Amino acid sequence: KQWYQRRVRAKYKVFDQEDAGFSTVSAQTTCYTAPTTLVRDLGVINPTPSSLTITWTRPAEVAQGVAMVYVIRVLKDGAEEDEAVIRRTTDLSTTVNGLESTTLYHITAHTESDISYCEKVSMTFSTAPDSIPFPEVLEVTETSVVLTETLSLVEFSPGLNTKALSVEVYEVDVDGIMVDGTKNLLEVQLAGSREDKQFTIPSLVSGNSYGIRLSLQAEFAGVLMRSKKTSELSVTTPFGGTEMEKVQKKFDQIKEDTQERLDRIDESISGDSAKAASLTSQLSAYISRATGELTTLAAVTSANFTSQENILSGIAKQSCVEYGVSYYSGANLQTIQSVASVYQCLTECKKRNDCNSASWDKKSKVCILKEQRRGEKLAMKRDVLSINRVCYDTMTGDAAKWKSCIKEDTDYYGAVIARSDGFATVWDCMGWCINTANCQSVSFRGADGYCWAKNKPTGDVIKVQNDRTSISLPCMMQS
Repeated sequence: KQWYQRRVRAKYKVFDQEDAGFSTVSAQTTCYTAPTTLVRDLGVINPTPSSLTITWTRPAEVAQGVAMVYVIRVLKDGAEEDEAVIRRTTDLSTTVNGLESTTLYHITAHTESDISYCEKVSMTFSTAPDSIPFPEVLEVTETSVVLTETLSLVEFSPGLNTKALSVEVYEVDVDGIMVDGTKNLLEVQLAGSREDKQFTIPSLVSGNSYGIRLSLQAEFAGVLMRSKKTSELSVTTPFGGTEMEKVQKKFDQIKEDTQERLDRIDESISGDSAKAASLTSQLSAYISRATGELTTLAAVTSANFTSQENILSGIAKQSCVEYGVSYYSGANLQTIQSVASVYQCLTECKKRNDCNSASWDKKSKVCILKEQRRGEKLAMKRDVLSINRVCYDTMTGDAAKWKSCIKEDTDYYGAVIARSDGFATVWDCMGWCINTANCQSVSFRGADGYCWAKNKPTGDVIKVQNDRTSISLPCMMQS
């Protein structure tokens, strides 16, 4: 097509009841036709929280011999005209960075030469959401995790529709590194909802540690977009079974982790076989000794709790320390800085009569003391170790104390705050009490595994009952 130039003169005619004739002719002016027809197919691809990539196609008609550029103008909804971002290019796309997330932008496009321009075409588009809130942990079982994503806290631009939550789940090793080949993706459909979403991650393995990241899929004008991923949520599923089985599984995990570390050591010191052999010997000796103690613990359960002193002051008390778990409380008793270990944190807890548990951050070295035995609720935090003082003090008793505090053929009658069946041993019954708020003692019926939790050290009344065994936690905790 030809680009046209027109020279124009004008005059006007006057009527006042009758024709008064024409005015004189104006001076000549020059007009030019637009260099092209309208820009076509204006659109956006690959929107992110901070950028829009704008695309278009060449106009159907372009004048010959004209130096033409595309002018793209991007203006935030509600902003002043002088705040617009303007791009001039001869390409058929441009990316505008530095934008705000979940925000509407008005976009125009036209062609321009040095002496004329064509009419603008326009559209409105939204940037993608930024990282969504960190998910809340509602429940952790042996094989699943229940989470809530608080979408109600996210600000959405008009016309932006939610599609799904993308959930990335993978196993992590003892150093918090993702295990190759374990990543799985789960999509939680939202169907436009902007309300808080509760969902379950199934098919996990008890005793394993997992990393979880979330992102939001959304849609605007038929274009899919995705938010940034959340920071990693670390979760460790609990071991199942009785208390003794849990200790066994925990110990198996320790052995497996130890072997992994040993394998890495072997690789790094392959040139020094003598040191490697020495280290292997030391670890083997430790594993052999600990395995022997664990075997003895199994024998104790079936042999009416004999030889408990060395065992309970060793491996068993480790079940009172929870790794990667923070005991959350709305109001803490005390926060202490520069604490070297979780056991020093426990020592600080023991200085207060009202302290029953503590959480310690191994990175910041901060120790937080709690009134409840396991806080008000559990929060999964990779660098935090938490310890139940009641559990620890109970598990570190000597043999004489165990013998004096475990009352066979005895029922602590009354003062019941909870009851349940399905407990295999009095140990399981006592473990339930240790983690139950306000529980001071238990009575256990071995015939059907029934356990009664009491809020008094010996119930309301001590009775002789041939099928019952009772334990008082204050008795076990006395020094």
